[in-house]
Amino acid sequence: MNSDDPDQMIAVVLPYNDRGEAKRIQMTIEGKILQGISIENVLVRFGDRGGVRASDCRLVHSLLYGTPTLSWRHIVMMNTWATRESSQRRFIPYARLISAMIVQQNCLPPESLWVTKPLEEINKASMKKNWKIEVNLSGNKYVVTDGMGHKYEFLTSGAPPESGEDEEMGDEEEEAEPSGPQRSRQRYMRLHREINADVAGFVNIRRVPSYKNFDRGQQEIYDNVSACIGEGREYNRRREAWEEAQGPQMQEFWAVQAAHRERMNKFVEEKQLFQAMQRSHMEQLAKMQEDEAARRWAWEEAEATRQNETRELEQRRWSALYVSQQMAINNAKVLHDQERHQRDYQAGLPYAEHSGWTNYPDLPHPQGPSDPTPHWPEAVGSSFIPIPYQPPPQGEQSPLDNYREMFEALTGYQYQPNPPVDPNERYQR
Repeated sequence: MNSDDPDQMIAVVLPYNDRGEAKRIQMTIEGKILQGISIENVLVRFGDRGGVRASDCRLVHSLLYGTPTLSWRHIVMMNTWATRESSQRRFIPYARLISAMIVQQNCLPPESLWVTKPLEEINKASMKKNWKIEVNLSGNKYVVTDGMGHKYEFLTSGAPPESGEDEEMGDEEEEAEPSGPQRSRQRYMRLHREINADVAGFVNIRRVPSYKNFDRGQQEIYDNVSACIGEGREYNRRREAWEEAQGPQMQEFWAVQAAHRERMNKFVEEKQLFQAMQRSHMEQLAKMQEDEAARRWAWEEAEATRQNETRELEQRRWSALYVSQQMAINNAKVLHDQERHQRDYQAGLPYAEHSGWTNYPDLPHPQGPSDPTPHWPEAVGSSFIPIPYQPPPQGEQSPLDNYREMFEALTGYQYQPNPPVDPNERYQR
């Protein structure tokens, strides 16, 4: 096979692909296991876990068949370049490697919160749960099957190869079964595989003298029980040894974690205190702003009231001045009319309520000092209406009551605050 041909490589790694999008379920069982280990512990990714990329096919083919020859630097370079060319650059390659380098170089800040995450353990249970791959042991042969029904078999290390003749003889024996009554076939459990020589020695030591009298099935059951007891003791011994060896390190690790938690708690308390101080400062600032707004509103109200009072006072003052001027004009007009009526009466002219308009351009030029000049034209009548007298409320004294008798004695008429208006007379004296 040509390892430089990507189509042949994909056909070997993805034998069940229908020339569509490459999926993990289309890989061989060995490829699924290798790609799963890579996704869990080498190139960790959270998205597109069911997809297969070109780099995954190249890596799996290199691990299975030895071609093409890839180096670790080559793989890192390929994935880093794929990260650079990816859309929006959301893919972070080698998260574990980058994290290990950050910790090794002591680049983590003291207040950072981080925890160590161990590598994912790949065993039968995890493969069956996550990848739907089951591993069964039958004698010295392992049978690996996936959810699609594909099967892969291999023998344990050191096991003798299976011969086809034995299988054929076994088949013939099964076919040539004797006729007649048969007793039930006795089936035995498989031999227990001890984890080490200590457990095997414990199994031999625990055998009682009557062990020789047991049949084969009872001996295997007895050995299996002894092996389980020995394995339990071995596990306890290993756990105690591990605790003795790793105890100081774990205590130190726990102390570091406790100190880190204490720093984080102190940081959170200081942050909460700072936020409380900020809230108090903001509340004080808001209160000061509210007080300032209230003072400004009160000042604006007082200023508006003062301006209204000043405007009203000025209006009353100008109104009084206007009334005074109108009264002076009316009085001057009445006096002037009286003088004119007197002159007209002495000259024998008819009575005229108002004098006519004087056309100054048509007037003759005066001939000398004895030539009378025309007098100033009459002023236009005022439209001022006097304010009617407001009588005081019943039972109260008017401010003019003190002058009533004096007015009546001077004029000889009864004093009337509001004399009736004669419609035929223009001006009322």
